Amino acid sequence: MRYNAGSEVYTQSLAQALADRHEVHVFTRQQNKFLPDYVLTEDFDSFEEVFKFHSPGLAPVRDTSGAYHIKPSGQAAYSGRYLNTFGFYERRAAVRTENGWFHIQTSGKRLSDERYAWCGNFQGGRCTVRRFDGLYLHLQPDGKPAYQACYRYTGDYRDGIAVVLGENGLHTHINLHGELLHGRWLIDLDVFHRGLGG
Repeated sequence: MRYNAGSEVYTQSLAQALADRHEVHVFTRQQNKFLPDYVLTEDFDSFEEVFKFHSPGLAPVRDTSGAYHIKPSGQAAYSGRYLNTFGFYERRAAVRTENGWFHIQTSGKRLSDERYAWCGNFQGGRCTVRRFDGLYLHLQPDGKPAYQACYRYTGDYRDGIAVVLGENGLHTHINLHGELLHGRWLIDLDVFHRGLGG
C-alpha cells in the first residue's frame, strides 16, 4: 500500500478480508503532478495486516517477514520482526515473540530484558503484565515492576488507582506504588469514578 491515511487503511483492510474468498482489484485515482492524468499503474499490497497509526505516527503491520511498525511513508520504523505487534501507548508498544511478550520503544529498542506471558498497554504511567506463573503486576515506564507484590489479576490504572484481585479471591484498590488505598477487600470492585469506588 503506497499511502496510509484513514480511507486507504480502511480500503486495504476491507480488500484483504474479501481477498480470503475472492480475487480483489482496487481502482483508484492518484494525484501526482509528475505523472500525466489518468496514467494506469499497478501496485501490489505487501502487508497482510495493517492497524491504525498511534502517536507518534507508527502503525503495527504484518507481512511475510513478520510483524513490525511502519512510518506514515510505509517504511519500517526499525529492523526487528515479531509474531505480533500492537499500537504505541505512551511511546511504548507490546510485542509478542515465540519466547514471550515485552515492550519496545519507538526506536524498536526493548524497554527491558524481562519477558512475560502477556503485556497490556501503558496508561497513566503504568502497564499490566502477566508473568509465566499466571500472576499479574504493573510495570513503570522504565519497564521495571512498580511494586513487589503480585496478584491473581491487576486492572488498568485510572487517576492513579487500580483494582487488584488478591489470592483470597477478593478485590481492593492500590495506588501507583502498589500500596493499599483503603485496606478493605471486597467481592467485586471497580475503579473510582467521580470520587466513588464501584
